[in-house]
Amino acid sequence: MQRRHLDVFSIETLEPRRFLAATTVRIDCGGDGVVEASGKTWGADDRFTAGATAGGSANVAGTGEDALFDSRRSGNFSYSIPLRNGEYRVKFLFSDPTVSRPGQRTFDVFAERKLILNDFDIAAAAGDSNTAITKNKTVSVRDGRLNLWFQNSVGEAIVSGIEVTRAVPTVPWGDAATAPLPRFEAMGESFDDKLYVFGGFKTDDITTTARSHVYNLTSNTWTEIAPVPVPLTHAGTASDGRFIYLAGGFVGDWKGDNTPVSRKVYRYDTETDTWSNILQLPQARGAGALVRVGRVLHFFGGLDHNYNDRGDHWMLDLRRPNIWRVGAPMPNPRNHLGSALMGTKIYAIGGQHRLDEIHGNEADVDAFDVVDGTWSQVASLPQPRSHTHNSTIVIGGKRLVTVGGSGNDHQTLTDLLEYDPVGNKWFAIGNMPGARSAAVAKIVGNHIVITGGTTADISPKTDTWVSV
Repeated sequence: MQRRHLDVFSIETLEPRRFLAATTVRIDCGGDGVVEASGKTWGADDRFTAGATAGGSANVAGTGEDALFDSRRSGNFSYSIPLRNGEYRVKFLFSDPTVSRPGQRTFDVFAERKLILNDFDIAAAAGDSNTAITKNKTVSVRDGRLNLWFQNSVGEAIVSGIEVTRAVPTVPWGDAATAPLPRFEAMGESFDDKLYVFGGFKTDDITTTARSHVYNLTSNTWTEIAPVPVPLTHAGTASDGRFIYLAGGFVGDWKGDNTPVSRKVYRYDTETDTWSNILQLPQARGAGALVRVGRVLHFFGGLDHNYNDRGDHWMLDLRRPNIWRVGAPMPNPRNHLGSALMGTKIYAIGGQHRLDEIHGNEADVDAFDVVDGTWSQVASLPQPRSHTHNSTIVIGGKRLVTVGGSGNDHQTLTDLLEYDPVGNKWFAIGNMPGARSAAVAKIVGNHIVITGGTTADISPKTDTWVSV
């Protein structure tokens, strides 16, 4: 395959101030707040002036979220929402429980003093009463606040919900050489302009491989390297320059909670293409996190041999690798979590509880301060997600980004989310060319490289994408 030119768009051009924004704002207009089945949270009605609240029928057509659509604010009213300046997508949620014929209720909606919905007629747009409908508009904020006005025309203006999200910039991607083996739940790390990928599930019936490969960004080629000592998935992964470490994981083909869980810690030497063992974990763990801080490896989270979530936190000094010391445990034990070091904090991002991929995904984000040795909770993800354990990256030492992953109900995600530690907020910076869960995504040179992963139907992929 002909390699595309990859120096048009590098990581350095994605400066963090360009994309800083408030986290998504969701207002349950006229209501007390709603959590959707997908995990999206809508806050109670606030930031309004004037108007009245009302409720409608609890059976709203065209949606599975009746509780969100059956409350509303009505009359002449306004909202003023503090936001950083920039471009936003504003989504309005409507349903009309009383009017079924066009012309009986019309109203105007203004944003930043500009008319964006003129004589809007819910019944005409929805085709019937008590039917959910949404409208999306793009709005520019230049004064630090999004100001919305709802003005009566015929009858009273009404709205059931308002969602505000930053207009997502597009990260351009180029296709790189296809990986030689389809896989997901593999382990990966980058070093010296190369991406190393180890093991993983290789088939849709979830068989496991020990085969490993390296992708050379400069030549756009894949080369097979020494296999992992055992067929392995879900090992915590970290690098120390030329050495890459795999800790714990699941051994062999997937047999549910009968799959062996490992204590082994392997070290791969990128110069000699050889494997060695170092001190094993105190207990067996799968789908836990491994992060290097200076010369110390930190392992936390994961599933034990009984497939229970564990929050244990162990530390191994690579200068004296003869004992795993005990650190403060992670406050919310979970597995399949994203993890990374940024500044003086290790972040534990999202994750999953036990093997529950339907309802068990987590939005919590915890930070471990390596200076004072304590955990604290920071801003949660916009929605629960897991399976980013090998697709969480740090750009330029100060931009923490999760890539894709899984939401509840087997939802496979496409977005890239960045965490702003100053504002303590998450925001979207783009999307992959396709939805991927349990992929390998790393910084290679000045580019994001993504390879493998799966979709919701368990279909291991060979696609490799590079930011261009």
